[in-house]
Amino acid sequence: MKTIFYFLAISVVICLTEAGLNRDRHQNPPYINRPPPPSTPRFRRSPQPEPQGSIVFQGTKPLSGPERRPSYSLDYQHNIYEGKNGHISAGGGALKLPGQHVQPHIGIQGTWRFRRSPQPEPQGSVVFQGTKPLSGPERRPSYSLDYQHNIYEGKNGHISAGGGALKLPGQHVQPHIGIQGTWRFRRDTDQLLNENLVDEQ
Repeated sequence: MKTIFYFLAISVVICLTEAGLNRDRHQNPPYINRPPPPSTPRFRRSPQPEPQGSIVFQGTKPLSGPERRPSYSLDYQHNIYEGKNGHISAGGGALKLPGQHVQPHIGIQGTWRFRRSPQPEPQGSVVFQGTKPLSGPERRPSYSLDYQHNIYEGKNGHISAGGGALKLPGQHVQPHIGIQGTWRFRRDTDQLLNENLVDEQ
């Protein structure tokens, strides 16, 4: 009786083991005369840590003049494409002016940077922006094309000059030029700590 029990137990173990081995060895036949099965496209997520979208709320209240009531704007920008030399983003939002209803709008914006020197910083950038209101009395789109050229860029600020053109509904193209400067007065805390550690050593 013990012999029969051992024989059955060994037979069951062998059968289960061979069934598992055959399952692992099974492979799909090669694609010789048949097309591959359909696959759903997958969009690669960006490995960069920068956000895919941004929300900006802005409120403005004039301190003088006949109209002192505040105005508000809420905008959302979503990155569609971002590469080494430029990006494309789409967005929308709403604008609330004093005495008027909320005016929603949508738009698309593209930026292309090009270099003229071997430095990694771009020397200039071209920005095209189009905006179309979704409600209100004026629903025709407006466009702007701007060029910015870096004159000086340092550790604490930069100076750039630029020009462009603005096309508003029912008006002629309005060219403009200007100069812009930015200077940072506050230094980074981590940088100060690193400099203090170097001085102490």
